[in-house]
Amino acid sequence: MWNVNGRCTKYHGPRVVRMWFSTIRFCTRYIANEREYLEVNHKDGRTEHIPGPCTLHLDHLDHVSIKVRSAIEVKACECLVVYNERNEQPNFPFSEKHTKVDLDKCLKKSSKQPTQGEIKFGPCLFFPEVHQRIQTFPWSTADPKILSLREQMSPITVTAKTKDNHKIALKFFFAYKVDKANIETLISATQNPFKDLSNALKFDVAEHLSTRYHDDFVADNAPFQDASRQNPFNQSVFKNLHKITIDTGVIITQMHFEGYEVCSEILLERNAQARAEADMKARIEAAEEKERLNDFQLDKKMARAAKQAQSDVEEMQHRQNLIDKEHEAKLKRELKEHKQRLEQKRESSLVRAEFFKHLGEQGVDLTKYLVAAVSSEKTTRKERAKQPGASTDHSEDDEWIIGM
Repeated sequence: MWNVNGRCTKYHGPRVVRMWFSTIRFCTRYIANEREYLEVNHKDGRTEHIPGPCTLHLDHLDHVSIKVRSAIEVKACECLVVYNERNEQPNFPFSEKHTKVDLDKCLKKSSKQPTQGEIKFGPCLFFPEVHQRIQTFPWSTADPKILSLREQMSPITVTAKTKDNHKIALKFFFAYKVDKANIETLISATQNPFKDLSNALKFDVAEHLSTRYHDDFVADNAPFQDASRQNPFNQSVFKNLHKITIDTGVIITQMHFEGYEVCSEILLERNAQARAEADMKARIEAAEEKERLNDFQLDKKMARAAKQAQSDVEEMQHRQNLIDKEHEAKLKRELKEHKQRLEQKRESSLVRAEFFKHLGEQGVDLTKYLVAAVSSEKTTRKERAKQPGASTDHSEDDEWIIGM
């Protein structure tokens, strides 16, 4: 609190203060728990880290800012790389009342010590100090400040050209981890071990494919399959990859060759060729199917014609049989009628003979009688012939005359 004379007084509550023409400014309270710390920036340029649990008010005369920071939690199979950059501090803070000579003497006394690295393995809770700098790892997926010692798996696709200038995309899957004893080697040798491993794998694949033709590789890609099945992987095929693992201190625990894909141009060419072959095969099959259909139709037509001919023959035979039976029946009827007529004539002849016999017994001259009967019959015929529509068939009359 500032009074009218410009004098500043600090009051710590709780208490009651009477003010008279004074300016008051409250100080914000900052609290850090067991997993946090306070980052205090003083107005004299100093920075201070106070680990929790603690509490502090922002003094506007001494502090620029106060921030609550979280401590870094390092889990099992993880570590931090910390650099200590401690400078020997002067015995007193710089202020406006000190002369330039005093400041020069104080700066000459201060000397910067060599930077020392320290590796902190988990599990632990780390509170960084002001003079400590934490190494960052850009390839880390969770927290760039934490280096994971666990096994990390990653797929990678390598595209390279064969000897006949065709592109092939090969798919690999490998797992790697950082050797706990070679963390310093890793930090000094690379900024991104995964990128270095990927580049080395690309160099090895490109070197191998440059000596082989596309069709030969498609027919036989055993070198990559056999090399990836071995544990550790085959160093003769992946020479650059093996060298990078030694230089960076990284261990490749698993490596698998998952397959390949040919480039779009040759794939289009092979697809066009396959489509042409499929179209040719389809046309041949369609022609064969058409021929089979025609043969089937012809066979059916011939079968129908044979059945029709057989049916016609059977029908003709049936009609002939009917005609034969009808003729036979007619002959039987005629024979029967003829027999009946003969029987009638015989009976008639018997009757006439009996009649003539009776006439002879009566003393009638049969010759005259017969001549008269014939003459009368001829006259009757002539008269009948003169009539229109008269029949000229006198066979029965002739038979009667003959019978007499």
